[in-house]
Amino acid sequence: MDQTKLFSGIESVLKTLHDSGITKIVVTNKPGKYSRKILDGLGVLDYFISVLGPEDVTKQKPAPEPVLKALGLARVKPDEAIMIGDTVYDMESAKAANVDVCAVAYGYTSAEELNSLKPNYFIREPKEILYLIDDFFD
Repeated sequence: MDQTKLFSGIESVLKTLHDSGITKIVVTNKPGKYSRKILDGLGVLDYFISVLGPEDVTKQKPAPEPVLKALGLARVKPDEAIMIGDTVYDMESAKAANVDVCAVAYGYTSAEELNSLKPNYFIREPKEILYLIDDFFD
């Protein structure tokens, strides 16, 4: 937690989505126990209905299983969801689960590498998530 912080603007985006009733689940290859602790320490854990780590599935990302499990928890079909991610594994996992995927330029993987995977959407800053979600659910 000493060096961990939220991306600029993401907390207000999460709050807006939460207040709008949008279901959100974290799907991570990091241990869920630690991910929950970090999200709680950052004050955003309660914005998510679940945090799925590798201990919650038999095959982690890039396999589709974690995304499919998240869909089950959210009680939605693949065409009713979107995965927002910043890694190649996020892109591959979502596509394998037949879920639209949005790459983010402000994360851990270069924009060029993510774009080469042909995500359905691409955003450069967190506030664009709100426009994406608004368009996606219209």
